[in-house]
Amino acid sequence: MVSGGTRAGKRESGACTGGTLARDARAGATGHTVTSAVQEERARARGRTATLQLVVVLGAVNAIGPLSIDMYLPAFPEISRTLGSTASQVQLTLTACVAGLALGQLVVGPLSDRIGRRVPLIAAMTTYSVASLLCAVAPSVPVLIGLRLVQGLAGAGGVVIARAIVRDLHTGAAAVRLFSSLMLVTGLAPILAPLVGGQVLELTTWRGIFVVLAALSALIALVVLAGLRETLPPERRTRQGMARTLATMGDLLHDRWFVGHECAVLFRVTSERHGIFRRIVSSVDPDAAVFTKTPPSNCSSIRLHVGDAINLKLPACT
Repeated sequence: MVSGGTRAGKRESGACTGGTLARDARAGATGHTVTSAVQEERARARGRTATLQLVVVLGAVNAIGPLSIDMYLPAFPEISRTLGSTASQVQLTLTACVAGLALGQLVVGPLSDRIGRRVPLIAAMTTYSVASLLCAVAPSVPVLIGLRLVQGLAGAGGVVIARAIVRDLHTGAAAVRLFSSLMLVTGLAPILAPLVGGQVLELTTWRGIFVVLAALSALIALVVLAGLRETLPPERRTRQGMARTLATMGDLLHDRWFVGHECAVLFRVTSERHGIFRRIVSSVDPDAAVFTKTPPSNCSSIRLHVGDAINLKLPACT
């Protein structure tokens, strides 16, 4: 009887031990699931923070182009008076900058495909900063025109490389969403630049505007140097030069969809820019005239912002 009781006690003890182990296993599995969920949430939070930082940095880099065009335009009358030139001569400084922004992309884009994104971007922002400082001390309009061309060529590096980095990191719907986020940040530049330029003129002369641009581009160069990794590894770089770029451009010009889209964009930008800073609002003293941005231009910028915001919320199309 004692032996039977002992065996029964052992069975009960074994059952209790088995139940405890099962409970411990279930608790361990639950704890592991909770830990994994927490780790995944933390990883997603880090990913969102990294994406936000990337959008802000690339948005600032991409905004160099609009800032170069819009920020100094309220100072046109003062530049004309200070340098003793006509309004048409001062407008050539804008033409030179726009030409530099267009031509620079043809050079910096293929160059970044060959040697990577980081070094050309830092070099472009540094060159832009130096050119802006030289613009601030320009003694005449012809010198300012030449420096504005250099400034535009350097600024083109920020415009083209920022978009190339997006293509390096993402494809498909993810790239579209990142582009939309980038445009939301960049699109603020044409709206805010004239306001900032006007406020700078309240504190200093037109030369101070170029000092502000120089400081901004230098800050961007430091941020890129410290926090932006190379996004185009050596194995993905191309050895093809300008000839390949020109051939690709030729292919695009034969694409009717592409040409139609670009003509529509060109029409919109031309009609918008025609009114920007061309209307002079004069008070009693004509010398106090200031350049103002026309309402249609601001409405166009707002429409683009709304479109980008909607695009961020649209589901991915396959």
